[in-house]
Amino acid sequence: SHDELRASHAELRESHEKIAEQAEILRDLALRDSLTRLHNRRHFDEQACRLFRRAQQQERPLTVMMGDIDHFKQINDKFSHAVGDSVLRRVGELLRKHTRTGDLVARYGGEEFVIAFVDTSLEQAHQLCDKLRTQIASEDWSDIHPQLKVTMSIGVAQLQREETIDQVVQLADGHLYRAKSGGRNQVCKAA
Repeated sequence: SHDELRASHAELRESHEKIAEQAEILRDLALRDSLTRLHNRRHFDEQACRLFRRAQQQERPLTVMMGDIDHFKQINDKFSHAVGDSVLRRVGELLRKHTRTGDLVARYGGEEFVIAFVDTSLEQAHQLCDKLRTQIASEDWSDIHPQLKVTMSIGVAQLQREETIDQVVQLADGHLYRAKSGGRNQVCKAA
């Protein structure tokens, strides 16, 4: 009958909506890191490529920051992996809270985080990263563990005309290495 047909149409529509919703959740899971809810490396690489192309076409500055939590292995070993996870989650929150909407923030893997700063010069990015670094260092971590102190080392690099995303990320990574070997809890960029 007509009513039955209408009912089955409604059911069909409902199950379509459910499937679409589940697909959206799965897509989100594939693009986000489950612990920090930040974007994951795969999504960062895809999105950053787009941002890079746009920056090159429009000749706008684009800067990449690579950050690494200092002595993270010791945090895990001294306190616990649960404490380590809480630290990663909190750092993720701080990075998200203190970056602008257009910036792309991701967990790059392990205790490494990456941010692409849109329309941002090296100087501006350096200042933004130093704010982030200070924010993390001065955060009260005692609710996670009374003896916990967390700092981050950061490397920053700006996109030059002919470079690829990978080259800029590698440069930022090189500066991160300098920040680490230079005593940690600092931001390094190209001299």
